[in-house]
Amino acid sequence: MPSILTRPAGGGGGAKELRQDYQPEGSPETFYSYIGAANKGSLESAEKWFITRITHFPNGTTATATAEDVAWTDRLTVIYT
Repeated sequence: MPSILTRPAGGGGGAKELRQDYQPEGSPETFYSYIGAANKGSLESAEKWFITRITHFPNGTTATATAEDVAWTDRLTVIYT
């Protein structure tokens, strides 16, 4: 899986826009963390973000899924694989 810090949506290296968010959604014990990266200067509404969603389960385990070429502002509704 590509690293969020080395491969933002759109490819390439260099300067990046980075975002992080925590959402206590789902059941009371399950919550999500989001980490996103895009090329420097990308708007949060631009479909240029590579976002990783981390699901935190009550037993302490986690699962990760990603979405590519999506807007940071859509991170709660995009489909992650």
